[in-house]
Amino acid sequence: MTDADRPRITLVAAVALIDPDGRVLLAERPAGKHLAGTWEFPGGKVNPGETPEGALIRELQEELGIDVDAACLAPFTFASHDYETFHLLMPLYLCRKWKGIVTPREGQRLKWVRPAQFGDYPMPPADKPLVTMLRDLLGGDSPVSDREILEALNRDYIGSVQGCDVRRFDEILAAEFYCSNPDGSIVDREAFLEQIARPVTIKNLAARDVNIRLLGDVAIIHARTTFTLPDGSEGRGRYTDIWARQGGGWLAVAAHVTRC
Repeated sequence: MTDADRPRITLVAAVALIDPDGRVLLAERPAGKHLAGTWEFPGGKVNPGETPEGALIRELQEELGIDVDAACLAPFTFASHDYETFHLLMPLYLCRKWKGIVTPREGQRLKWVRPAQFGDYPMPPADKPLVTMLRDLLGGDSPVSDREILEALNRDYIGSVQGCDVRRFDEILAAEFYCSNPDGSIVDREAFLEQIARPVTIKNLAARDVNIRLLGDVAIIHARTTFTLPDGSEGRGRYTDIWARQGGGWLAVAAHVTRC
């Protein structure tokens, strides 16, 4: 076989981000890209002179706005797949710890998915063999504490505000949910979802100094926020969310938001 006959090998690094509730983040490939509409693990091409870990650290910051330390990237398995014009070699890492709020910085759709639900999301051919191994690893979901679940839900809440994710809020808000806004208005669940659907004008929303208080079947979360205003200046705020255990899970029943 001559060099001209050899398939071009493309090295891509991918990561399974796993939240405390045992869910894995999938990202939808946007229109106009190869295999558009399929769902994949976050990651990207490894540049010349770059390690797979370095590529993931860069890609996760660029695509999702989170910071990951190389020590938190655990090599798990790899995919080797022939596409029509190239051969893909893709190491898959596991990551359970990162800094920041997962945010779709490139307009891609994101979804936290339980291993048992992977089949509901069409995936690129190279990713499919990895699913079975992830199911084997995560399928016997080890129990997680209420605090870990609430930490994940708090991250979801903040990320969904920044990402205008009405679908996720529809999953985590109780029917009796109410929210008091910084302007002094108070809205019910339906009006809040309408509010979330509107484009946000702030960027880089992050929760700081999160304090979770568990009081039986009720939890209260206090935190401060930082964000970037449209004029580029830094904004600050605080919020208090109230969660209640309903139907075997935690749902948000109230929120109070202020700007400092």
